[in-house]
Formats: sequence, C-alpha cells, structure tokens
Amino acid sequence: MGFLTEIFGIGASVASGGLFGLLGSIVGAGSKYLQEKQRQAWQRQKWAYETELLKLQMEARALETEQELAIVSQRGAWDGLTYSVDAEMSVRNVHTWVNDLRALFRPCLTLCLWVIASILFFAVVSGRLVDWISAAELTGLVRYMVYTVFFSASTATVWWFGDRALMPPGFKNR
Repeated sequence: MGFLTEIFGIGASVASGGLFGLLGSIVGAGSKYLQEKQRQAWQRQKWAYETELLKLQMEARALETEQELAIVSQRGAWDGLTYSVDAEMSVRNVHTWVNDLRALFRPCLTLCLWVIASILFFAVVSGRLVDWISAAELTGLVRYMVYTVFFSASTATVWWFGDRALMPPGFKNR
C-alpha cells in the first residue's frame, strides 16, 4: 500500500503544480488586463487634456486676432483723420469763394442726408410707400434704411467730432 500512496502523492504533487500554474496564469492575465485598462484610461485622460489645451490655444489666438483687428482699426481711424486734416490744409492759393464753398460742403451734405433720412423714415412709417412696397418687404426696407441712410447721416455728423467710424454695437472690427 505504500507504493500506492507514493503514486497518489506524486499525482497530487503534479496536479497541484498544474493547478497552481493555471491559477498563476489566470492571475497574471487578469493583472495584465487591469494594467491595460488603466493604461487606456490614462491615455484617454491625456487625449482629453491635449484636446482642452488645443481649445484654449485656439481661443487665445482668436482673442489675439480680435485685439490685433481692433488695433488696426484704431490705427486706420487715426490715419484717416490725419490724411483728412492734411488734405484740408494742403489747398492754398485759391480764391476765397472756393474755400468758402469747400467749407460749406460738409455741413450741407450733413443737413441734406438728415433731411433725406427724415423724409424716407416718415414715408415708410406712415405707409405712403405701400403702393411700391409690400408689407413683407417693409421690415427689410427699414433695416436697410437704418444701415445705409441713417448710418451715412450719423457718420457725416460725427465727422465734426474727429471720428470717422460711428459703429452700431456688434459691428466693430468687421
């Protein structure tokens, strides 16, 4: 019977080695799976961070571009004022009535633009243009009037105060 016990002991030893090897393999595979899952989660976090960083860089560039446009716009306004004053001062050796006529041109233009703007506005509001303009076109016409005639009249008015660009809110730097 001792022989049988020995064979049974050797078989149990072989079986336990196989079981422990199988168990070690399963634990190793599970460990590798968890490591890969953590690595992928870290990679996703890294990509999300890089994406957020790229978005912030794009926003910063957009703000920088807007600031550069504002600077260029201001520089253009001042250059326009300088050229206008220089052009005004460059006219010499002409008759007095020519200078008088030139001096009255801007006030007359400003006054005429405000008269035209007023006539058009009251004609549209009172409905006298309904024969030529449908009710559906009325909204677009009023918007167009504001953007053109009133803008021109306002620009002619602010010309006197040294500014060349009276802009409605939201239209700056376009």
